[in-house]
Amino acid sequence: MGEYLSWRDVFLGKNPSFCPPKEEVEVTQPILVFVNYVEEHPEKMEHRLAMVLEWSFRRAYPCTDAYYIKLVN
Repeated sequence: MGEYLSWRDVFLGKNPSFCPPKEEVEVTQPILVFVNYVEEHPEKMEHRLAMVLEWSFRRAYPCTDAYYIKLVN
């Protein structure tokens, strides 16, 4: 999902809404990111799951300009 959203935005000429971390993460880390976000924002669960995932990842994995340039080159 992360790759799709990042490349979707690049294809549309926009900055990606989030970028995967440069370092390796445990398989459970993105799950915990999502769970923590939902616990802090239960009202967001009224939206589509893909939107909530994107919002939680945007907060946890923001894109820096340097990483974004590296991503598209």
